[in-house]
Amino acid sequence: MMRLPHMHEMKLGIIETMNARPIQAALASAGTFAIGAALPLLVAFVVSEPNTVFYVAGMSLAFLALLGGLAAKAGVQTYGEEQPAWPFGVR
Repeated sequence: MMRLPHMHEMKLGIIETMNARPIQAALASAGTFAIGAALPLLVAFVVSEPNTVFYVAGMSLAFLALLGGLAAKAGVQTYGEEQPAWPFGVR
């Protein structure tokens, strides 16, 4: 018996042939975590000692914004497009 998709699945473009890829998701998560951790460390090695805290904090925020923008682009999210925020999927 074929399962019919729910309306929200159809709206999001989720179809039955789309399968989860947990290994790919785990590797992508590990890679982005490593990059996100390495960038502030690189800044800490480059800047002079008296200014390290300020540079690492500022550049961490800049890297967070940059990587968030790249993730949005990779996920085909357009910048400035409003998304409804429904807590726990409740409408």
